[in-house]
Amino acid sequence: MPTSDARPAPAPKPFVGRMALPTIVDRKYRVERFLGLTGPRALYEVRAVVDEGRLMLHLLERDEPSSVRTPLFGEEDKLAVELCVAGAMRSMHIVPVIDRGMLVGGERYVVTEWSGEETLAGLLRERCRLPAREVSPIVLDVLAGLADLHVAGITHGALSPQRVALSTSPPRVLAMLTDRGQFPLGIEEPDASAAGYTAPEVAAGGPVTPMSDVYSVGAILFRAVTGWHPGARNVMPPGSEPPLDPEFAKILGRAMSREVGGRYPGVEALREALAGWLGGLERVDSLLASFLEEPVAACSPSRRVS
Repeated sequence: MPTSDARPAPAPKPFVGRMALPTIVDRKYRVERFLGLTGPRALYEVRAVVDEGRLMLHLLERDEPSSVRTPLFGEEDKLAVELCVAGAMRSMHIVPVIDRGMLVGGERYVVTEWSGEETLAGLLRERCRLPAREVSPIVLDVLAGLADLHVAGITHGALSPQRVALSTSPPRVLAMLTDRGQFPLGIEEPDASAAGYTAPEVAAGGPVTPMSDVYSVGAILFRAVTGWHPGARNVMPPGSEPPLDPEFAKILGRAMSREVGGRYPGVEALREALAGWLGGLERVDSLLASFLEEPVAACSPSRRVS
């Protein structure tokens, strides 16, 4: 009986996230592993084929057919403009975009520098809550990144602790935004990871504005210092919230005002208020330390009371 020359079919590649592994993207990036999902993004660790540089690839949901929406101009033109703006801006508080493209199946991707796997969400899972003075410097960096976005005409619209990367090289930068948000990239689907952190007017279907980013930062602060998800803010049992410094509590309450007009007028104003509160604590600490370290002069014999 003649033997067959047919070779056994290769084993299928494991499908992780939305891509089979291992795979090469656009002949430039070798996908190493699936990191997880963040809203409409699947995150992958990749290596540059040329120099083996470690990078992160954000694979985005395929666009809905253009007939579903009523864009002001072509979807491809809109995406090109938005990606150009997002990719061109540089900020030490936002992970840099280094490339972008589209897979054969139509899914868009963005490649950023490697930001590591440590996020504020992971830190909060580990410790439940953080002291206000410990999380405030992290949030100041987040606000600095948002300020750079807003100057470029971009609103994030999808902030959550998952999208705050903790720096591997403090103290210059403690935290960075892992992305520029969902709206600059033309994604209009809701982001489950941002549920509870989204401003009320956006959750009700309103537009994303810089003021809605202010609310989201307040919600991140609330989650960090109380240990409660911001969506449970109105149903927390009495006495369950840890005691907060009154000035900090005032900052938090204003940032999370349900009324847009009751919030800080922008991220810079919130950053100034938070930095002022933190600086006040540091000045008190410095004065106290100086007082405790100052040597106490001994009384002279002539001043001693018999």
